[in-house]
Amino acid sequence: MGYQDEDELSEEGFLEMMADYEKLEKLQEQYRELPHSPQRVELCREAVAVADRLEEPSEQLAGRFDLAYACIFGDDPAKALPVCAEFMRLHQENPGELGEAEGDVVISVAMLASSIARRLPQIPLEQCKSLLTEFRDQVRTYGLGERLWQCHAGEFAMMTGDLIALEEHLDRFRAAERDDVSDCAVCETGAMAEYLMALGRRTEAVTLVEDLLQKQEFCEEQPWKLLSILTDDALARNDLQEAEHFSAAMLIQSIKNPSDLRRVGTLLRMKGASGDWKDGLKLLKKALPWTNNFWDQDLLFYFYLGAASFCQAYSAEHTEIKLPPVPGFTDCSENGLYDCAALTQWFWSRAEEIGARFDRRNGCPNYRERLKRLLNDPPRNEETSMVAPEQGQQESGCQPEVYTDEEWEAVEEHIEKCFGPVETVLHELVSPDIHVDIYVVAPSEERNYYTLLTMGMGAHRMNVPKELAEYKLERAELAIALPADWKLNQESIQEERWYWPIRLLKALARLPIVNDTWLAWGHTMDNTKPFAENTELCAFILTGAQSPVEGCQVCTLPDGDEVNFYQVLPLYRNELEYKLQHGADVLLDRMADISFVVRTDRRNII
Repeated sequence: MGYQDEDELSEEGFLEMMADYEKLEKLQEQYRELPHSPQRVELCREAVAVADRLEEPSEQLAGRFDLAYACIFGDDPAKALPVCAEFMRLHQENPGELGEAEGDVVISVAMLASSIARRLPQIPLEQCKSLLTEFRDQVRTYGLGERLWQCHAGEFAMMTGDLIALEEHLDRFRAAERDDVSDCAVCETGAMAEYLMALGRRTEAVTLVEDLLQKQEFCEEQPWKLLSILTDDALARNDLQEAEHFSAAMLIQSIKNPSDLRRVGTLLRMKGASGDWKDGLKLLKKALPWTNNFWDQDLLFYFYLGAASFCQAYSAEHTEIKLPPVPGFTDCSENGLYDCAALTQWFWSRAEEIGARFDRRNGCPNYRERLKRLLNDPPRNEETSMVAPEQGQQESGCQPEVYTDEEWEAVEEHIEKCFGPVETVLHELVSPDIHVDIYVVAPSEERNYYTLLTMGMGAHRMNVPKELAEYKLERAELAIALPADWKLNQESIQEERWYWPIRLLKALARLPIVNDTWLAWGHTMDNTKPFAENTELCAFILTGAQSPVEGCQVCTLPDGDEVNFYQVLPLYRNELEYKLQHGADVLLDRMADISFVVRTDRRNII
């Protein structure tokens, strides 16, 4: 209960109020001198209680701001969520109480709440969306933090598997200017690289992290998280040399607290892969106590995954493993020995349980796919679908998705009817997920250009939103038109200036599988850099396939299912930005007099 109006206070009440003001000031001095710790949290809570008794809105808000950060850095960040909610309620009731810094403070609190909620699978998706919307609304209210919000919106899109939205948020993040509430430049670079990895653009992500390492630009979170992602990716592709490079870089900064659990998990996988039992055991022993009642389920997921991988490798030479108490696992002998196989299974089951909770909440199989890729799936080489046909490797033994014989015949007949006779087939030698050939239709009198088409992409059903099910958008093939003088012989396509359209088709054909997403009319994506040295084209938009034959855009299969044909139209960067701002229809209207046949030096319409 607060104090009455000062004019109505008794002498005793007035003295109590003044004592509280003095107490509040002392508490603030005390906790601000302390490092982040449970003790600081308790002093912050006490200060908030005093501010509430005083009914002083500015102190109530400032106290909850301090308490939220104290919880995040000194106790349990999950406890910051209700504190942030109280802050936003009080701010709504008492606007303008924080002076010139109000925008910075309010946006920071909204950002904290949104970020924490995403890392707790028990927080419903709708609440996560609501907190992200609140964050956006505060950004728009104060005209501050657009770059920060776009970055966090990208993380939400990545979390829910919406790769189209992720690509758009990434572009808008890059376009927005830094301001007073922006993340540090290193964090921003790391986040950008994470999103590029999610979009299948690994080479660009590697370039960013190598630049950070060369410049020795580090912060508490990055590039360590990004290095973990890249090391995991290299291990999944069985590229031990690259994995060793990135994992070594992770040790530039020492491992010292629970926030490093993702790094620990990745390093444990690395130690298991290299047979470094001594350092692996040392690392596992150091990290195990941190897992006891730890709040961040995403970090725990990666730790348990790494621990399972290490113990599995260790069990090839040992039946038992000596460790300190494993929080949550009780099947241990008195001398601290654990059965390797049993502990491996337990670590695995913990990762599987956490991942399943996230996937149910997020509505997409991100964590399940990571489990498969990092522990179960055979290695995949990213460049498999990107190299020239004659550079292929031996068959991996995987069983790719393919059309049935009847479906294949129907699609092939459709291609020849609508686009012309197939002159050449660029056969794929390695097919880890789908088998994608490139059909080449040569120029003719009727069509004075090459048409290159994917053949096999449509064997996979894309993850199209349920509300669009009636439109039969799950299956697709892609086409791109090239000038009649484009060089497509075996010698020429060793050069990127001639090969990049083939690379683009192959990469796009696999994008819906790699990222569990979908492609359709109007979708765009940014390559971040020109496709080749001889052009500034660096992005693309999908439209309906181009052909003088009516009905070319849809192939009806024998069972009544449909395969949609889309045209790939390369874009300049400002054209992509124009689309993101105004929509696909407006952009394509402005491009009405631009040929769909690719010209590396075509006119920019913006």
